[in-house]
Amino acid sequence: MLLAVGIPGAVSRRTVRVRIRHDMKNTAKIIAGVAFALALFVFAVFVESGLRGRYGSTMSIDGLPIKNVLVTGTWIPDFMWVGKAWEIEVKTEEDLELTLDGQVYFIPKGSHRIYSNHDSTNTEQFGSRKFSGYPKKVEVRTKAQANAER
Repeated sequence: MLLAVGIPGAVSRRTVRVRIRHDMKNTAKIIAGVAFALALFVFAVFVESGLRGRYGSTMSIDGLPIKNVLVTGTWIPDFMWVGKAWEIEVKTEEDLELTLDGQVYFIPKGSHRIYSNHDSTNTEQFGSRKFSGYPKKVEVRTKAQANAER
């Protein structure tokens, strides 16, 4: 860019300063727009998460009650309502068998959390196969009960 007075096509210093100031204002508007959109997205994620928490419920678990065993199951709609996220909390003083839609998982003594959601599950820690999705039938029994039925 030529900076000279009286030369055709030349630009004055004042014009350069005005253009720079104008470019800075445009850049600031873009940054403000991106920041606003990001803040709106974060707000929407928190609202969606809060709404999902209100629509959860307990899971039906067959085979309860069992002495010295506490098993609770809950589910909530999964992220962006794509399915159901669930978890089963187990506190037991003896080994258990957990059956999810016919797939058997072995739960050792102690406290455990078994869960599944849209992007992860820990069911393979208790059996040979991962279980994805929401189980239609959940059953729990002691190893002694399972052996007696076989």
